[in-house]
Amino acid sequence: MTQVIEIVVIGPVGSGKSHVLDLLAKALRREYGVHAQITSHELSRERNLGNEPTKPCVADTIFNLREQGDAATRALDKMTVSIDTSEVNSALSKIEAIQGEAMAFTFDRLESAIASTISLMNDHAVFLGESNLSDVQRAGMRFLGEKLNSHLNHLLAAQLKRVSLDE
Repeated sequence: MTQVIEIVVIGPVGSGKSHVLDLLAKALRREYGVHAQITSHELSRERNLGNEPTKPCVADTIFNLREQGDAATRALDKMTVSIDTSEVNSALSKIEAIQGEAMAFTFDRLESAIASTISLMNDHAVFLGESNLSDVQRAGMRFLGEKLNSHLNHLLAAQLKRVSLDE
């Protein structure tokens, strides 16, 4: 039976976790040989990025080493959690009162298409403002903006027609 020893390195972003993982992997290979079976998805991804892992600032870092056996793992299997759901149930009854109207608005395909088109137009405007495009590229992008604007006008006309029919 294969034994698994799990080493977990925990810390905030940029604290040097990847560097410590790298050191641990090298130390394990040095101690146990090149055939030691060491796996680390995170370390593999970091190495593939080609960046040197950030070293932790030793003066400001505490390395907390500890062991945890199978007994602690078995204790988790027996743990129970109880949750007071009275406030959730109260909130659910309030939500059910407005659910019909909310669902009608949420699934209105015309409203959704208008909102999506406006969002695309905003993204398009931001892209044009932030990019360094040539005049030819800008002309092509302006053409896309004009098409989105025409599409929005058609959607708004359909919405106005629907509203006038409902009244």
